[in-house]
Amino acid sequence: MSGMSMNTYLSKVSKTYDNYDGEGLAILLSFDDSHIANSRLQVQDPESQVERVLDQPLDEMVAAHIRACWAWANADFVEAFKCQEIVVSSFARLLSSCKDDNWL
Repeated sequence: MSGMSMNTYLSKVSKTYDNYDGEGLAILLSFDDSHIANSRLQVQDPESQVERVLDQPLDEMVAAHIRACWAWANADFVEAFKCQEIVVSSFARLLSSCKDDNWL
């Protein structure tokens, strides 16, 4: 997975999200996968690329994660942490917006 393009990564995220694959999505938004070392996914300002493929609220989470990969690659670990913090807070907002949905 380490050599994939940005569009391939975004497509994979979209399919994983649409298929309700929470574990797969968690891997794609974590630092526990080889994609973080992929220079194609280390972009300082990925918002415009991400917004073309993904809708809210997923676009905010993914853009923050991609920026975190860029920060990590540049040894800016404080920025990487802040970006991953945005991923988590975006996810929390997503969950709270779905609280009235039938999960069964």
